[in-house]
Amino acid sequence: MKEKKLTVRVTQQEYDQILKQAEASNLSVNRYLIQCAIRPHYSNEKRLSELMKQLCILQNHLQTANTDQELWKAVRNWRLETLRLMGV
Repeated sequence: MKEKKLTVRVTQQEYDQILKQAEASNLSVNRYLIQCAIRPHYSNEKRLSELMKQLCILQNHLQTANTDQELWKAVRNWRLETLRLMGV
């Protein structure tokens, strides 16, 4: 398969930011830009929908927990999953 060449123009500020992020990712600038372009992205609407679902799950935990320990465990798991969805 023949490789293709892309040329992009950026400002000095954009270049510095891209270079910094590529270095932080331990990638070359080329590889960093390719990874940014081809990795799957969540749309804001999808992320918002997932977070709204998480709020409903929390509400269910609050309404159905029988003991404080059960509630604590459910909320802890809910928090971890919410942070995972947020990419934190």
